[in-house]
Amino acid sequence: MNSDLELYHYYYMKIIRSITTIFILLFSKLIIAQGSIDSLYLIVNSTKQQDTSKIKALIKLAEEIKTVDLDSSNQIIELAINKISKNCSSNPENKRSLYFKANALKLKGELFYTRGQMDSATAYLQTASEIYKKLTIESDLADTFMSLGAIYDYQAKTKEALEKYDFAYRIYQKNKDSAKIGLALNNLGVLFYGNGEPEKAMQYIQKCINIYRKQNDLNNLAWSLNNLGNMNMKSGNDIVALSMFRQALSITQKINSESGLSYTQKNLGNFYLKRKQLDSALYYHKKNLDVSLHFKSESSIVIANTNIGKVYYEMGQYSSAKSYGEDAYKISKNLHLLSRSYEVSALLKDVYSKTKEYDKALFFTNEWILLKDSIQKIENQKAAIKQSVQYEYEKKATEEKATQEKQNVIIAQEKQKEKIIKYAITSILVLVLLFAFFIYNRLKITNKQKEIIQKQKQLVEEKQKEIVDSIHYAKRIQKSLLPTEKYIDRVLSDLRKNKK
Repeated sequence: MNSDLELYHYYYMKIIRSITTIFILLFSKLIIAQGSIDSLYLIVNSTKQQDTSKIKALIKLAEEIKTVDLDSSNQIIELAINKISKNCSSNPENKRSLYFKANALKLKGELFYTRGQMDSATAYLQTASEIYKKLTIESDLADTFMSLGAIYDYQAKTKEALEKYDFAYRIYQKNKDSAKIGLALNNLGVLFYGNGEPEKAMQYIQKCINIYRKQNDLNNLAWSLNNLGNMNMKSGNDIVALSMFRQALSITQKINSESGLSYTQKNLGNFYLKRKQLDSALYYHKKNLDVSLHFKSESSIVIANTNIGKVYYEMGQYSSAKSYGEDAYKISKNLHLLSRSYEVSALLKDVYSKTKEYDKALFFTNEWILLKDSIQKIENQKAAIKQSVQYEYEKKATEEKATQEKQNVIIAQEKQKEKIIKYAITSILVLVLLFAFFIYNRLKITNKQKEIIQKQKQLVEEKQKEIVDSIHYAKRIQKSLLPTEKYIDRVLSDLRKNKK
């Protein structure tokens, strides 16, 4: 436990020193970064925190500082991996531990990629992707495939790169993740450009730039601006290219992204070298070398040294050109960077010819020819793969279009059914309302008729009563005027008696 604390403290202090070196330039931004790092450091060293919290903090800490200090980031991620291994020893199938392990391996792979160590980067990223597959975590798997796609693209493995990018793009679309969709579009654009489809490539890059501007994703915006700038520069649109590079430079300086700054400075150096503005070219390529050395990206160091050598060659300063070229050649051979070795061999054969060191000139000429043949073979394979990939891509696109059209037909039919149902329901409701109005109207008329009949009945009853009353009254009068039956009987009786 004490040894862990000492290591944490060592890397913490190293991080603080790295941040302090650029403190004056980005005061307000670094106060925020410092606060974040301090809080993570407290979690890591807390005796009250569980191991899972410490592991999360270590991974986050490594992520936070990877653009400032690659070495410290790498060592911290190693500590996280060791802690995860200890936790997994008792329960290797624990999903939480496996997820942390995948995150750590993914970050480790990205660190190797930044340094240009592609084989190591591929190994770590593939292991991480297998864990994500096992855990069925699509979003993280897509992120890992994006990194693998970038490596395969760098290695001219077009088919593999397209497969990884395409998978990631589909997942991002499914999740409606605009920022990640932009990243996929950017990488696909670069891939298409490298395969001789500049118009299609620029359309993809412009789409992702629009997304990044909307999302205010400055880091990815800078990378996409650089890519679009390079495409315009190669197409001869220098004014547009320079505008893109300057925007990218402003952004990378603002967010203190060393990898982004290195890429932008390289592009600006190449821009000025192309236009024979050698002092400006040398300035930016040397700036690029300083940044590359600081974050120890060996592939970036090769590129910077090669480009500085080219500028000195154009200036006629062959001794300096040799020095930088030789440095670039050694590193590129160690890293097996075929295209970089080819580029620097071309430079050195010309330099040694100028200095009349013909043995070395012959050596690098032969090296250049061998590398050229190797690259040509790769290009031929790439062309064949391109046709295959293009066919498969178009076939997939056609299938997707057909599927989409079928879905559109089904959706249209469903919508038509919904319309018919809506119309039917509306019609029935209208009929019901009309019927209800008719019934209401008939009831109203019937009620009025009932009222009239009731009044007529009442009038008849009143008249009938009057008639009956009149009859009764007349009868009483009649009775009062006519003799009674008893009287008549008595008179008749008396008449009969008198007759006798």
